[in-house]
Amino acid sequence: MEVNKNYSDNRFDKYNSLTDELSQMIDSKGKGYNVAQHMNDEFWENLGTHRGRMLEQIGKMKNSASEDQFKQELTIADNIYEATRSYLAKY
Repeated sequence: MEVNKNYSDNRFDKYNSLTDELSQMIDSKGKGYNVAQHMNDEFWENLGTHRGRMLEQIGKMKNSASEDQFKQELTIADNIYEATRSYLAKY
C-alpha cells in the first residue's frame, strides 16, 4: 500500500502547527493565568445558575396545584437536572 505523501505532509503540518501553538502558549503562560481565572469564575457562576434553577424548580414542584401541573414541573426539573449533570461531567 502506497502512502499519499501530500496527505501525510498536510497532516504533519497540521500537527506541527498545533505543537507550535502549544509551545507559544506554554512560553507565555503568564498570560494564560488571566484566561484560566476567567474560566474558573465562569464555571462557578454557571454552577450557581444551575443550582438556582434547580431550587426554583423544586419550589414550583412543591407548589403545583394539580397532578398535571406537577408532572409538567417534574419534566422540567428532569431536564434541568440532566443539563446540570452534563455540565458537571465536562469537568
